[in-house]
Amino acid sequence: MNSVILRILKSRGEVFELLGRYDRAETDFRSMLTIAQHHESHSGKVNALTLLAGIQRKRGDIRESVATCYTAYRHARAHGYQKGQAVCLDSIAHAQQLSGDLYKSLRTQKKSLTIHKRIKDRMGQA
Repeated sequence: MNSVILRILKSRGEVFELLGRYDRAETDFRSMLTIAQHHESHSGKVNALTLLAGIQRKRGDIRESVATCYTAYRHARAHGYQKGQAVCLDSIAHAQQLSGDLYKSLRTQKKSLTIHKRIKDRMGQA
């Protein structure tokens, strides 16, 4: 049941994000985070934090976005959620690129790609 609610909140938040209604998207993503934390869903928590970081990045809060991504990354790493680690690193690399730290972004992308390859996740490869 909770996974259905998480999926609905994610989907609805993404639609609000596409519409540029970041406040509504953030509300849904924060609701996801609350539910995931309550039910100890590690992947749900990482997903919600990564989505929140995307909203922060779109609002221009690059520093806050990176901090949120690192929180998600640490959680994914602590719970052995490798795909979550890779996704977080993808998001961090994007924020680093936007902030002009291109070499750091390249290093972060390399780390992400290494994890994607290790878990045989073809989505992380061009």
